[in-house]
Amino acid sequence: MIPPFLKYFFIFIFRGRQKQRLLFLALSGVAISSFSLLVLQSTMGGLQNSMVEKSKNILGDALIQFSKQDSVFVQGVEQSIRKKGLKTQAELVLEVLLRHENFISPAIAHGIDPLSPPSYLTEYKRATAEFGIDLGHKLQMAPGSNITIISPSHTDSFMDDIPRSANIDVGHFKNFSIPELDASHFFVRKSLLQNIVGDLSLNTLRIWGDYDYEVLKLELRAKYLGQLELLTWEDQHSTLVYSLQLESMVMIFLFIAMTFLVSICIISGLLIFFDKIKVDLAGLYILGAGQDKIQKSFSLFLIVITHLSTLSGLLLAFFALWLLDFYAPNIMPEMFVERKIPIHITKTGVFISYLIPQGMAYLFSLFSMWHFKKESDWLTFLRGY
Repeated sequence: MIPPFLKYFFIFIFRGRQKQRLLFLALSGVAISSFSLLVLQSTMGGLQNSMVEKSKNILGDALIQFSKQDSVFVQGVEQSIRKKGLKTQAELVLEVLLRHENFISPAIAHGIDPLSPPSYLTEYKRATAEFGIDLGHKLQMAPGSNITIISPSHTDSFMDDIPRSANIDVGHFKNFSIPELDASHFFVRKSLLQNIVGDLSLNTLRIWGDYDYEVLKLELRAKYLGQLELLTWEDQHSTLVYSLQLESMVMIFLFIAMTFLVSICIISGLLIFFDKIKVDLAGLYILGAGQDKIQKSFSLFLIVITHLSTLSGLLLAFFALWLLDFYAPNIMPEMFVERKIPIHITKTGVFISYLIPQGMAYLFSLFSMWHFKKESDWLTFLRGY
């Protein structure tokens, strides 16, 4: 008997002579809420994910910092990491000062193996250094300029502790599209930095690849107690990760508030709807339909319409995101990290986009249903009709 009830409710709302426009608009608002939430999560998530992936491609998914900076020891650890199917790169990382003519700036030097440079340094040459583009502009450098690398933490006692330094020519400027790297990082052959330090030390091992780094962290801690420390990208950028999470939480909170307003319209629409069909339901009650059956049918009806409204919003969002991903033009200037809006759809995003509008709509529908049950004393209604 429930399907005929559902058919009756649908016809009365969407096709009847007295179709409920307010309730129809409220259900449309639920669909728009799920549509907007998925589109916003996917576009903002795409921008966030693109920035994180670009940073990880250069800085690594994780890195190991060594307290014992012996190159043989570092290479031994590197071999054990590579056996796990991970890509690695041993470096000597120093905080230095760069001087070009009358300009001076702090910077972070990456000493790399010139025979096997990382893939993101496509134009690297052994005899030169490659700089982030903003760092080059800051020091007014050009390709072929000669710069001085100064390490204040390494000094010679001759003539009262003079900081060690070395000169090198500028090779190319790299636009990493990551402000942190563009503004303060540069890459040079490790032997030049080792000459400044005064030994063949290495202090950093970068790691790329999918792996459970928490498990790897425990393994290395047990095997090399106190000699090294593994830090994931998230550990190194904890403030940024927290900021991105906070941004997502604020966005979801704002959409909950928006869905709350839509749900108030649902209450108003349902109360008007109940008042319109009260006589019809009383007639069905006289013909033998049980009051519990009517209430269960209407509860099922509420679940179905809120579910369909939310799914229709999600399907429309998937279509809109597909169009945006394949046909969107480059709308941003070249100075931006992304010139077109990247799309990143996740299962969590889809679940949240479904759960919040559906949950809020059904919660307020239950309130209306409670009011409906409270007022559904058919005998009293029929006596007074």
